[in-house]
Amino acid sequence: MPSLAAVAGAVAWLQTKVNVRIKRKDGKTEFEFRVVKEAASAALLKELEAAVARLWSRPPQQ
Repeated sequence: MPSLAAVAGAVAWLQTKVNVRIKRKDGKTEFEFRVVKEAASAALLKELEAAVARLWSRPPQQ
C-alpha cells in the first residue's frame, strides 16, 4: 500500500517546474537555474485521488 508520504511526494513532484537557461556571450557563459512550485490542476489532483483510492482499496497480495 502506498504511504501518505509517497503520495505527498508525488503531488509535490507534479507541482515542480524546473527551468534551466544557458547563454554564451563574449566568451562568457551565463547559467540560470530556477525551480518553481506551481499548483497542480484540479483535474490532475482528482485523477491522483482516484488512483490512490484504487490502490488502497485493493485486497492485500499474498
